[in-house]
Amino acid sequence: MARHVRNVLLDEELDDKQVRDTKAIAAIYARKSVDDKDSLEMQIEMLKEYVYESEDLVLYNIYSDNGFTGTNFDRPAFVKMIDEMKLGKFNTIVVKDGSRLGRNYLEAGLYMESTFPMYNVRFISVNDHYDSEDIGCEKDGISVPLKNIMNEQYSKDLSRKLSSAFRVRQMEGKFIGGLTTYGYLKYEKDRNKLVIDEDVAPIIRMIFQSKLEGMSDGAIANELNDKEVLSPFAYRYSMGLVKAEKYKNIPWRRGTIVQMLTNPIYVGHMVQGRNRQSLSMHEKKHRTPENEWIVIENTHDAIVNETLYVAVQSIINERKKKYTNKPANEGDKTINLLRGKIFCADCGRAMEIGKSKSKSAVNRYYRCKLYNETAGRSCSLKSVKKEVVDEYVYATIKYHMDIFSDAEKMIQEMNVTEKASQKKKECLDKIEQIKRERLKIITLAGGLYEDYEQKILNDEEYTFIKEEYDSKIKAYDVQLDELKKYADSYKNVFAGNKDLHNKISSFVKCKQLNREMVETFISRVEVADASRIKIVMNCKDEIERILKILERRRMESYESS
Repeated sequence: MARHVRNVLLDEELDDKQVRDTKAIAAIYARKSVDDKDSLEMQIEMLKEYVYESEDLVLYNIYSDNGFTGTNFDRPAFVKMIDEMKLGKFNTIVVKDGSRLGRNYLEAGLYMESTFPMYNVRFISVNDHYDSEDIGCEKDGISVPLKNIMNEQYSKDLSRKLSSAFRVRQMEGKFIGGLTTYGYLKYEKDRNKLVIDEDVAPIIRMIFQSKLEGMSDGAIANELNDKEVLSPFAYRYSMGLVKAEKYKNIPWRRGTIVQMLTNPIYVGHMVQGRNRQSLSMHEKKHRTPENEWIVIENTHDAIVNETLYVAVQSIINERKKKYTNKPANEGDKTINLLRGKIFCADCGRAMEIGKSKSKSAVNRYYRCKLYNETAGRSCSLKSVKKEVVDEYVYATIKYHMDIFSDAEKMIQEMNVTEKASQKKKECLDKIEQIKRERLKIITLAGGLYEDYEQKILNDEEYTFIKEEYDSKIKAYDVQLDELKKYADSYKNVFAGNKDLHNKISSFVKCKQLNREMVETFISRVEVADASRIKIVMNCKDEIERILKILERRRMESYESS
């Protein structure tokens, strides 16, 4: 018969207060990275058994992170455990070994040697035979930090070895990715070799042939959608290769066609190394330059013959040249001043500029990019005149600039009054008073540890008083920060925010929207139609702050009258 682990949360027979008075309340933490051989379940079972066998432990909860590297401490379960530890939910943490806590020496060491003792939390590393309450372990405390160094070095060595091994296999033309490119499958007898997916190969050939015959990328995507052909992600979803529901109905898009038409994999060439990440070199994941890609020719069967592929590349390159060599027109009204800032209110995708021609004029519009790419199959039609949106954005910016400037002027006028001078003096006196009180607390806190060392204070008293002092110091810091800002608002030469003040001064003579104004003031523009345009301002907090100062100053004027 299986034995049951004692658990404060689950075993109602245990009286909570009694347990906490007689047992150490333990949290189990388990972690498994992608490269670990032992399962998460095995770790947890081993730790539960350890807690069960320990007479002085009772289980509070189990926290586990699956698939997270030990060099990153921003793991969901780990963060939750630390938060609950700080709330005093448990007083012991049990792990399989030090590497489960983390493989970064500095951070792991900080937790074991500072954070855990600060919160009176006992730390047990089962396989390391380490228990922070064991005097023998304390005397030999160098062993755990030393293992932490080894853990960090292990991660870097593993990263270096894996990178080298992957690169060798890439240079041999072997596929080492997870998902294969649309049109190919992994060969059952050799998972590093690609074979043609005959179910979709005809679709790829049709795409290349259509491009050769003069169809645009968008038109090809529309035709595939009209024929209800599954897009690459929708196809993978139907095959069970991706599980997220969001991929189920993704349509063909122009960008997908562009990527496929320029991918040498379809003529039998393996292209890898487009992205790079290296723990050993302290490199985060990033896109590599094209000249650093690993391209090995003739590694698998081609879906498209070389002649067709080369002809399509020629068409694409000619179009690029035509676009690149097109004379620049500085007065071109098609410049998207809201680039990266304007989005469709319904689907959240970026909006782009389109145009329609008539005999008398060319009109420019902001249009939903997703709607255009899918010929209306995704999202709804939005085509709002560019000049309407730009003018509305400009008017909104101008309105906020005027409010800010007017508020600054009014506050500055009020600051030269006798009442303002008196208020400023009161504020500065208050600052000096709080500084003195803060210094007293810092002095008292400085002698606190000495009292603890001399056994004048026990552990509980020391922790309680230290937290009280820390809390008071933080409260004083907040007060000082607010009072300093308050005192600054009484300066004779008042500027709400110097950077914003200078920017507004430089925009005073601007009669229409420009990119610098957008970068300064606009965070996001969402367009539903011409009458429903939502603008999120960058400077909202600064404007609200100066209006609060103005309102407070007005109230002071009323009080003195």
